[in-house]
Amino acid sequence: NGSVIFNDPGNDRDFRVESSGDANMFFVDGGNNKIGIGTNAPADLLHVTNGDRAVDTRIQLQSFGQLPIFSTLFAAGTQSSPTVATSGTELMRYNISSWDGTDYSQSAAAIRIVASADHADNSAPSFMAFDTNSTTRLATEKMRLTKDGQLLIGTTATQGVLNTKVQQEGLDSTAGYSTTR
Repeated sequence: NGSVIFNDPGNDRDFRVESSGDANMFFVDGGNNKIGIGTNAPADLLHVTNGDRAVDTRIQLQSFGQLPIFSTLFAAGTQSSPTVATSGTELMRYNISSWDGTDYSQSAAAIRIVASADHADNSAPSFMAFDTNSTTRLATEKMRLTKDGQLLIGTTATQGVLNTKVQQEGLDSTAGYSTTR
């Protein structure tokens, strides 16, 4: 049928592709079901590293005539029996951790997308949270963009908050700030 299958019986066998500068250019960990690019010890389902090479680690999406899209799809439950996200469910997280001299357990910052109500019937109300780290082990929420477009800074409550109103030239002649009570 024109396809090539490696390790068809599903044995605990690793697969590695070398390049001229990297012994682990592409590595499949057959026993742990993980893929490494630049490593033979992938820590996650997909682990990309530049190793000790003095180059940036980059992932590039390139498109001509169409929009390159990085998309995440979330469903609670399982693949065979998916369910809708419920209020408070974290749907996606972009997390940045830095080496603290011992390990990478120190979370420097994160951007999280969280369901603000149950998702159903083509409705997915969600908010975007921006977390930063002042001195603790974990980054905590410092700013939130609500499902209604309110920007909350230093709070997660929508009442009694000073909200910045974006003023577009020619569309709005009111003051630049408003207070919600």
